Amino acid sequence: DLSNQLSDTWSAATPAAVTATDGCDPCRALGEGWKMPSQTDWELIVEKEVITSPSKAYDSNLKLTIGGNRDTTGSFNFTGVRGYYWSRTTSSTGAKNLYFSTAIVNPAAGGPRGQGSSVRCLKGTAALGVNDNLKTKFNIYPNPTRSQVTIATTQSDIMVKLFNAIGQQVLTTQSNVINMSDMASGIYIIQIQTENGETYSQKIVKQ
Repeated sequence: DLSNQLSDTWSAATPAAVTATDGCDPCRALGEGWKMPSQTDWELIVEKEVITSPSKAYDSNLKLTIGGNRDTTGSFNFTGVRGYYWSRTTSSTGAKNLYFSTAIVNPAAGGPRGQGSSVRCLKGTAALGVNDNLKTKFNIYPNPTRSQVTIATTQSDIMVKLFNAIGQQVLTTQSNVINMSDMASGIYIIQIQTENGETYSQKIVKQ
């Protein structure tokens, strides 16, 4: 959508269903659960994977390369120098992407929607979006933690899932206590689903 509306979405089920304001996530081609990262996802990945340079980006689990970009005229720029990776987050001034070079790493960068950038796909990234809609119903502590976290809530029946920073589900439980002693240090997202279907997510730091 050339008018750059923040309400634009990526919910079209197939390329044939694409409209000017609703795109089809290219990561759907990989199968169920695959999605293009959001800006929040990229922020978590940069922090978890300690991406501070092009070499660190390639050493990460996602093997991010410096493919440069294709500008709106069709020319290729910064090949072998900079990395540009689309996010699914909308912007009123274009589109959002992860940008990195030897000088800077910016998971909230952006560019024209007609620009060509690289794509990486994550599975289960819906869990990485942290929201506050149900924050008053849950108290998760301690955070950061070295061993376990406790979920204090009045909800009687909850389903808890834990995801690492790249969207992989590492645990499912109905317990209010999660043992993270044997898990690697880094950022995790805890997702809690209530009995009426409401979902709450929060970032957890494992030290």
